[in-house]
Amino acid sequence: MIDIPVRIDAKGKYYTKVVSTQTLAIIMRLNTGETVHGYMHIRPEHRLSDMMNDEQAFISLTDAIVSMGEEELYHTSFLCINRLGVQWVTPVQAIGESHEDDSDEHEHELADAANH
Repeated sequence: MIDIPVRIDAKGKYYTKVVSTQTLAIIMRLNTGETVHGYMHIRPEHRLSDMMNDEQAFISLTDAIVSMGEEELYHTSFLCINRLGVQWVTPVQAIGESHEDDSDEHEHELADAANH
């Protein structure tokens, strides 16, 4: 059993040094061309975009694989990346999501916009 120090304030709120997070599998493209597959640990009340717009300079990833094209460069259990070096990031679960039901409507909107 792990002994985690806990402080309880006058209102009964618990404070610990452990921060609860949710693990999110992501793919990230760096400005230098590498692709990173790994896991971000996001606080339950935050979204991926909140983490990317955070004031901290670095983004922490775990179980990260860094690749250039098809070549895997390295695999590391922990990686900190300067957020200014990130070109884009997406949750793995979002890849391949389709909006087929909206596609015809979207194409019509684009065509209308191009004609005006």
